[in-house]
Amino acid sequence: MTTPPPRPQFAACRVAWQTHSWQAGYTALLRVTVIGGSVDGWTLRFTTPRSDQRLVQGWSATWWQTGMDISAQDAGWNARIPSGGSVDIGFNGSHQGEVGRPNAFVLNGVVCEQV
Repeated sequence: MTTPPPRPQFAACRVAWQTHSWQAGYTALLRVTVIGGSVDGWTLRFTTPRSDQRLVQGWSATWWQTGMDISAQDAGWNARIPSGGSVDIGFNGSHQGEVGRPNAFVLNGVVCEQV
């Protein structure tokens, strides 16, 4: 008998995405909100819509990029997000064209609503 994967600790999440761009760079600000439960440790994943969007540096999380996939893991001090609570994170990136918004954000396996 196999063990089923752990169920999320929360019912839903929301991600607000805001960018400020300039000639070859941009700043992305994200607010992640948890609804219907709490989170003790989190990873947020999303895919850039354009292959020329590259992660340069981030804050309030440990950031990494593989291909077009970007991940942010809690920084320890912000690992707990209570029900109805939010965490603000962000990163600087580079681009060669338009800065596109990711189609989906996934927090600990749960697809978040975009606001």
